[in-house]
Amino acid sequence: MGIEDRGDNEYAASVRFHSLLHEVQDGAAEPVTEIWNLSRNTRSVKSGYWPVFSNYPDD
Repeated sequence: MGIEDRGDNEYAASVRFHSLLHEVQDGAAEPVTEIWNLSRNTRSVKSGYWPVFSNYPDD
């Protein structure tokens, strides 16, 4: 969707994600569309990497 230079060594990106999701095992897959908004400080990570973190607990 796009990348924005916010100045002060920060970038922001919006990414549209399309997939199929099974809510129930062996159930029908349903289409899912999400927009992920990411940001990063250009000084704190390797060039080219956009770390993504999950808020979901480990199963």
